Amino acid sequence: MLDMKLFDIIVIGAGSGGLTASIGLSRAGKKVLLVEADKIGGDCTNTGCVPSKSLLHQASIGNTKNPFDKVRSVIKNFLIEESPEKIKEHGVSEVVLGKAQFVNKNTIAVNGNNYSAKYIIIATGSHPRTLQVPGIEHANIHTSDTIFTLKQIPKKLLVIGSGPIGMELGQAFRKLGSEVTIASIDAKLGRLEEPEVAKEIQKQFKKDGITFMGNAYIKEFKKDGTAVFEIKNGDTVIDTVEVENDTVLISIGRKPNIDLNLEAAGIKYNKYGIKVNKKYKTNIKNIFAIGDVSDKFKFTHVADDAARTVIKELLLPLPSGLFIKNRIIPKVTYTTPELAQVGLSHKEAIEKYGEDAIMKIVVPFEEMIDRAKIDKSTGVLVVITKRISGKIIGAHIAHARAGDMISFFTLAIKHKTTLWKMNHMIFPYPSYSLAIKKASDIFLAETLKYTKQDILNLLKKHLTKIFALVFWLSVLYLFNEYKATYELDNITLIKIFAENITNTFWGPLLYIGLYIFSPLIFLPAIVLSTLSGMLFGFWDGFIFTFLGANISASFVYFIGRFFGKGAKIEDTALGKMITKIKAEPFISVLLARLLFLPYDLTNFASGVIKARWRSYALATAIGIIPGTATFVALGASFENINEFDPSMLHINPMTLIGSAILFIFSLILAKILRKYKQT
Repeated sequence: MLDMKLFDIIVIGAGSGGLTASIGLSRAGKKVLLVEADKIGGDCTNTGCVPSKSLLHQASIGNTKNPFDKVRSVIKNFLIEESPEKIKEHGVSEVVLGKAQFVNKNTIAVNGNNYSAKYIIIATGSHPRTLQVPGIEHANIHTSDTIFTLKQIPKKLLVIGSGPIGMELGQAFRKLGSEVTIASIDAKLGRLEEPEVAKEIQKQFKKDGITFMGNAYIKEFKKDGTAVFEIKNGDTVIDTVEVENDTVLISIGRKPNIDLNLEAAGIKYNKYGIKVNKKYKTNIKNIFAIGDVSDKFKFTHVADDAARTVIKELLLPLPSGLFIKNRIIPKVTYTTPELAQVGLSHKEAIEKYGEDAIMKIVVPFEEMIDRAKIDKSTGVLVVITKRISGKIIGAHIAHARAGDMISFFTLAIKHKTTLWKMNHMIFPYPSYSLAIKKASDIFLAETLKYTKQDILNLLKKHLTKIFALVFWLSVLYLFNEYKATYELDNITLIKIFAENITNTFWGPLLYIGLYIFSPLIFLPAIVLSTLSGMLFGFWDGFIFTFLGANISASFVYFIGRFFGKGAKIEDTALGKMITKIKAEPFISVLLARLLFLPYDLTNFASGVIKARWRSYALATAIGIIPGTATFVALGASFENINEFDPSMLHINPMTLIGSAILFIFSLILAKILRKYKQT
């Protein structure tokens, strides 16, 4: 049997996240084992951030003689500070070079030795995706892992992929003298950027002499290495293009390094990485996953932040998740100009809040910023903000200093700073940060210009809430006035109200009317259904509730049908249910009723998508029977409720059991229907 070495914490992977976690936990007095399968420093030091930014620097100073030697020299200097000896100086108990494999949830095996710990942090990073196309063996293929091993600058470089790596390295090699072609399945450069920002990088790449091919799908490589692409419009091939090259850089994304025998520990994962929650905890409570190996954002700064989050989670006796609230993640592509973004895009903001609720502000540097005019510098700032309040929800920048400027907006979004406040700030002149002041000026002018319309839109959006507030304040006022006039206490007044409801002709009508308009006053249907059983008993309560619920459902359906245009139903709790209602309104609405999905949301959504009313109404009438009976029976289980005296309240166990049986019956019936539908 192998010897077992025990530690407090095992960290697998010595990249950005792994180093931060192992050193931080060691400094806190924990016995930590750090395991690395390849190179200490991970992708960032060896093949990512450090070498790519070093190459960009060599390109910016025009070093075409020995740029790769300089890059490797920079990497070497970084690695001196990240050697096993240096890491141990920081307090890490042991550093082992070798591939880790899980034995169980507390134990890993490396180089024939077993190591065990109470907690394990997986930080194994990712590796470049590759291509499988005919003739690829004829081409000089590189990825970001190998491109920095080149001895000389390629004459003709083909970059496949237009993400951050493809754009950064493509531009760097062009500045170093290569003829560069970037081929992408995307139609344009900067697909994930705001249009104004993307236009800046498109303009610069064209000026640099970089050839861009959009909608280009690699078909094959010829024997001389020439790449053959199909240019597509949808699924239709509209052209075939051959690209001569002597070097190919494949930059089509990355895949997580999950070859760790995760099954032995029971860890769940998918093609995007190990599944983690907001605290970076896997489904196994003592195992965390951070950085590219997790299914979260795959940036070096996110890996570092994740490591710090896990350190706090393990060391500080504070409420779980305290450190992960309101996490705002910026992104920067280090091209010239740099592209930076944080928060929501304009499209995302519209989808989340609606077009009338947001404002998009565009500040072109060369037109509005004096420093840009002096430097003959171009760029653009795009700010996405809430109308009226001026709350910043997104920022996008294309400029040489975008990476530095974006932190200002990251802080602003995190602390909900508004453009109103920024308008009171003083920015140094002439600085590029004055673009922020200009954005606040534009917001102020637009807000003053459209104040009346913005307020009307706001009132329209919150009309139901205003109506509900007025209704309940009126009810509260009348209740207190009546109580004071007749000198009654609360219990007596409620008893009089209950007697009038149950013993008069108007009582049931009042109850049905209240049910019909309950969506407008935010009175939960479940509360009303239960109350009907308490007031009218099971059978009368069921009939009154059945009538009220059906009329209310159609009322909300027609509200959605006539006033729900543009409503963002897809992002609500129904989710994928929306498309199913479109395809099969009867069975989908029936299932929604039987599964107790949000009642009014189902009604409104059905109206918005204009589901057939007859099918919808029939499904509602049938589907609400078990649910209505369930909650009416629950209310009816309380005996002597009209007395409104807690000492006289009794629960009928048989009625209560009947309510539970109806509830379970509804769920079982839904399950049977779902299986029948699938077959």
